[in-house]
Amino acid sequence: MSGPSAYPRPLTARERATLVAMVEHGRPDDDAAVAPQRRARWRQRADAGLVYGRCGCGQCPSIDLGDLDGPARGTGSRVVLAAEHGTTIVLLFVDDDRPSYLELFEVGESGRHDQFPDPGGLVF
Repeated sequence: MSGPSAYPRPLTARERATLVAMVEHGRPDDDAAVAPQRRARWRQRADAGLVYGRCGCGQCPSIDLGDLDGPARGTGSRVVLAAEHGTTIVLLFVDDDRPSYLELFEVGESGRHDQFPDPGGLVF
């Protein structure tokens, strides 16, 4: 018999700060402008955000996102927002107007990260 699932769980303070920074300032992958009204909707979703899972690699803090309505599922439109922190890339996937996945990865072999970088150091 297994114990209760660790998910969904609330975002940590660093996860929430990174998510909010990405929603408010992230650079769209196609360099198209994102309407302020869309970012406002994403911010409302981020404020109610929950973590529904983690990346299985064991080397990064990437997380599956959702809210009280459940995990976000990409079945329609997708926007990807990006930011950098040195050799670290942070991506926010927004599927059907819901933040769905917050990803961190390294360019090259610069090491393991167990949390997202300080949002104040992100370059958008």
